[in-house]
Amino acid sequence: MKFPSSLSSIILVACCFLLQQTTAHAQSDVTQPSDPLIASSGNSPGSEGVANAIDNQPTKYLNFDTVGIDGIPSGFVVTPGVGKTVLSGLTMQSANDGPERDPKWVRLEGSNDEAPTWETGSWTVIYENEEVPAWTGQFPDGDRFQTQTLIFGDQAPYTHYRWTVVTVQGEGANSMQIAEVELLGRSMPVDVTQPGDPLITSSGNTPGSEAAPNAIDNQPTKYLNFDTLGTDGFPSGFVVSPAVGETNVVGLSLQSANDAPERDPFRIRLEGSNDETPTWEAGTWEVIYENEEIPAWIDVFPGGDRFQTQEFFFFDNEASFLHYRWTVLQVQGETANSMQIAEVELLAFSRAADCDKALFLTKPVDTPVLQGESAEFFTKVNGPWPVQWHKNGEPIAGAIQTVYTTEPITTANAGDLYSVEIVGCETSEAVQAVIFEPASQPLSIGVNFAGAGANGAPTSVEPTEIGGASLQAYWNNLPPEGDGFPNGIQENLLNSRNENSEISVEWISSNTWGAGTGTDNTNAKLLNGLIEGGDNKDAPTTIIFSNVPDGSYSMLIYAVARPLELPTADFEQLESEQSIFMTMENADTYNESPEFRQVTSTDIAARGTGNYVRFDDIAPDNDGNVTLNFWDEGIEAANSTVNALQLIETAKKVLRFTSIQLDPSTRNATLTWASGKNRSYIMERSTDLLDWEELTDSIASEGDSTSYIDEAVPADFAKAYYRVTEE
Repeated sequence: MKFPSSLSSIILVACCFLLQQTTAHAQSDVTQPSDPLIASSGNSPGSEGVANAIDNQPTKYLNFDTVGIDGIPSGFVVTPGVGKTVLSGLTMQSANDGPERDPKWVRLEGSNDEAPTWETGSWTVIYENEEVPAWTGQFPDGDRFQTQTLIFGDQAPYTHYRWTVVTVQGEGANSMQIAEVELLGRSMPVDVTQPGDPLITSSGNTPGSEAAPNAIDNQPTKYLNFDTLGTDGFPSGFVVSPAVGETNVVGLSLQSANDAPERDPFRIRLEGSNDETPTWEAGTWEVIYENEEIPAWIDVFPGGDRFQTQEFFFFDNEASFLHYRWTVLQVQGETANSMQIAEVELLAFSRAADCDKALFLTKPVDTPVLQGESAEFFTKVNGPWPVQWHKNGEPIAGAIQTVYTTEPITTANAGDLYSVEIVGCETSEAVQAVIFEPASQPLSIGVNFAGAGANGAPTSVEPTEIGGASLQAYWNNLPPEGDGFPNGIQENLLNSRNENSEISVEWISSNTWGAGTGTDNTNAKLLNGLIEGGDNKDAPTTIIFSNVPDGSYSMLIYAVARPLELPTADFEQLESEQSIFMTMENADTYNESPEFRQVTSTDIAARGTGNYVRFDDIAPDNDGNVTLNFWDEGIEAANSTVNALQLIETAKKVLRFTSIQLDPSTRNATLTWASGKNRSYIMERSTDLLDWEELTDSIASEGDSTSYIDEAVPADFAKAYYRVTEE
């Protein structure tokens, strides 16, 4: 059902006004007319179905199941499009006739199951009223289309709600009816911390890659501290000072780390301080919340207790603080040798953005998508600021999360423009969902190491997801399901056009793990799982593609290390006798600026720093093999890694200037670019990017890098542009 634009505007204003409140009493309807609904049954007239109950109109939902005193309950399940919400009340508007049909006994329940139904799911009662006052008594002069508001205070957040009428007002009623049900509340509290916020750890008794900053990095990396062990350890934790300033925290969430459930927190304390510079040991600290018996993750999540989140709320906290101290006083197991946690979030309700502080950490970008699939756009902001997505300049009702998923993209709507606003402050540039045509790209095979052990691994990529420095869909997860492993063979890999290629891959390494780049988008997933490099050139990790047809290929190797590690990585492509030497980025660096950065250095004494390398002009050997070896120099515990690879058919090397130098005394300009073997090039010059002068042609390739000197650039040139093309 569609509504006039004026009504949509009214709904939006109500939504956004809600987000800008700071008191516990701010409330508005969290449902929208388009929200997914499940009726208790289909026992309704055709024009009086369940959708009428949340359409923001005085249309009627009628159900014949709930009759007199012998009927059965009726109602609906709704999943608000705004995501998880905190409810504090509900309203019910009476319908047009039959006062005996009005609800008398109502029940409201919440669920965080993945897909509960009317009959199934884990449902928790939020509010129940067995004696709703009769509308005829409340509104004696006109009880139809009148609204009763029932307030019950902030409750735990839920994703789905079940509204049930157990009985109606009249014993002789032949049905239940309602004109409108509104669920009053607001979006779930959000994390006030951000990666990089000032942080003080309780001690340095921590492995190098598992330090306290991992607890607030928004990734499933681990903070581990050896002080809190068994029953005789010391407290451990951290002090954090959110950069957004003073906040009113009303909840926290704890995500379990990768292993050893006995290390999970059991007794915790959260304190706040407004001192100028409190420390772990000193300062005026006020207890906000304490829990002396956190349920064991293995009990709450028996099917898979790792990387699972428990949430705790204390809506009665009215104090605001600049600094917070999170402390683990005891862990779950008496024999535990440490405390560990993957993520701690301090939760506060969204409030009006402070435009002097509010910033985008990441903005949405043009996103490739297969035709008929939905595109996802992402943003991150530096605080608990309300956001609003727009399509073609108009607000999208209910689109107030940091992720927005479009309807399926076709040629009809591919031109739509999307942007996101920090409400009242900055709006991002408009971006599009771009239909991706696999056949228009070079034929390629992509493999993604799923990884295991820690930092969010295993991490798989869905077939329709598109990623990589050379974009492609239909990546092969190694292995296809479950945890990754150090050694394996996968036959008959899919190519980038979703065809069986008959190409196989074998990998032989020492370990598998996770990098900690997360799962927010396809590239983050590709860079998360990993296998480790060998100890040296004589004992490398080896990856072999077999049954590769004759031809020319490029190989792209993606390599991101674990947090806090900065290993070297030596890559050797055997068939082409090429080597590249890298200092690897780690997940911390990548997450600050999530882009692909290529390393091209062929000099071991002058390594480049980045997260992927590329080999070109590869011809399979006589047996159809293409082989990569890689290793590191064994710097302490830092291991080189490979996260994913692409083998691209007939791909030409991307021409890119790597250096432009001007000698002021001679005005000689030396231009250097990444080149391919047995190639020749044309060099051109322009002063306005319109007219180009050919300086020379038939410049012979010097190998991986080629240079040309433009001698005595005219002194009257204020600027000069150069263009190199392959002949």
